[in-house]
Amino acid sequence: MKYKTSINYSIETLPWAPYIPKGSTHLILGTFPSQQAKRKIDFYYPNPANRFWKVMANLAEHQLQYFEGKEAVNERLAILDQLRVGLSSMGKKIIRFGNSSLDDAIHAVEYLDVFSLLEDYSALHTLVLTSSSGNSSTLAWFRNYLLLNAVKLAIPKKIMLPFETQMYFKNRSIRILVVNSTSGISSKSFNYLLEQYRKALVQHSFN
Repeated sequence: MKYKTSINYSIETLPWAPYIPKGSTHLILGTFPSQQAKRKIDFYYPNPANRFWKVMANLAEHQLQYFEGKEAVNERLAILDQLRVGLSSMGKKIIRFGNSSLDDAIHAVEYLDVFSLLEDYSALHTLVLTSSSGNSSTLAWFRNYLLLNAVKLAIPKKIMLPFETQMYFKNRSIRILVVNSTSGISSKSFNYLLEQYRKALVQHSFN
């Protein structure tokens, strides 16, 4: 009998550059886009099952009209422009096991260079991390990136979301806001997520 000894995996590189509108004060960071088969647009959060763009459109008081093609991308760019919010993924290159879009099925081998973005975009003062649980969460990957650059981040062992901390980068205080994922498999209600992202992006406070 022939037994299986190899793992089905693929190596993927983030297909899009960070999108940061002029004057952006916040940069939202996710983990990595869903697998290709589940992407309906050629931009971040391409899986329609994820509630991210519904949340963002609501914050911009906009009713989404397009869900595929270039029109959908332009519509989402306009939302980010209006909110003055940047968007990218913490993973720049990943290994994906099987065809899963779950964070547990991806492993980062190269991270987004966040410090270079902070240098290039001086108005940025807040990073919003969109997941915190497990070794393949945005928070875990961000902390790994910091450790690669000999920077520590004060995080309690047990985190209750939403969570806020800060770090210093070249004499700048950078707020770190950790929020719940908008994934379709998240147990959090849309209204709960909307209020959490409103506080992070519009009210600038969880209080």
